[in-house]
Amino acid sequence: MFTLTRPTVDSMRRLIGLLFLAALGLSVAGLASAADDGCPPPDQWYQPLQREAVSEESVLKGVVGKPVVLLGEHHGNALHHVWQKKILTALRAAGPNIVVALEMLPREAAPTVELFYQGKIPLEQFVRDSHWDDYWAYPVELYAPVLDFIRDNGVATTPVNISREWLDAVSQRGLENVFAGSDSPPFQRPAAAPREYLLTLARSFRRHRAAGDDTPFSVEEGQRFRRFVDVQLAWDKALADGVKRLLTANPDSTVVLLAGTWHVVNGHGVVHQLAAMDVADVAVLVPWDEHIDCAELTLNFADAVFYPTH
Repeated sequence: MFTLTRPTVDSMRRLIGLLFLAALGLSVAGLASAADDGCPPPDQWYQPLQREAVSEESVLKGVVGKPVVLLGEHHGNALHHVWQKKILTALRAAGPNIVVALEMLPREAAPTVELFYQGKIPLEQFVRDSHWDDYWAYPVELYAPVLDFIRDNGVATTPVNISREWLDAVSQRGLENVFAGSDSPPFQRPAAAPREYLLTLARSFRRHRAAGDDTPFSVEEGQRFRRFVDVQLAWDKALADGVKRLLTANPDSTVVLLAGTWHVVNGHGVVHQLAAMDVADVAVLVPWDEHIDCAELTLNFADAVFYPTH
């Protein structure tokens, strides 16, 4: 269970796990009819808004040249990272230069990431010097397809998350107190969460109760939930800030963010924070996973979904 009050590596890992579980538990109305059960067809592209399977060519045609592309992932699904490499390869071949932004590491790891994509250090040193295993809950081997692509092609790549210390500060003190403190946070104040996003986060938070317990939050639970929302907003805002900085520094490139599906779907998360910074021309591509309830494939889930099965 995720504990908001202990600044430990384990608490960070539990946070990542909780956000991932939330990605598998959205519950909103508006089903798409990809198949009889409402699921996207295996190994095909599907556009939720049009409620139809489409060709890869048409998907890429609508994405190439966009200033920002968000690629979702189920962190532990190896097929998703193979899919990400395929999309990165297609974007690089068909459009302008691409710059990759990583959710998996904090900004402090940028010098190490730069040395890696420039081919100056091996993978083992990259993992050690970036403190991958301390920060991220998923083994680097899962990300081999993406990391190989970045290194083999010398693709400029930047980590855009914030440090565990800042996330712990938000979880312990809350956003308002963090921004009122003497040390300036390494991210701007997030835009307020839309009501639908808060409802989704509340449903996720309730899953850690006993089954069937729908009673109102206690005072203590209410405080913990507020901090949970604050951490989520800080995380989303940090990623969005990183994307915006890369976009400003690379106006003729496409910035491609690799992040958990939870952060990019339904117009919430990073998409919402980018829109608040006047970055609205954003494409969202998401790989489907068999653990996701197909009822969650709503009209605004993503621009396109792909269900990799092999």
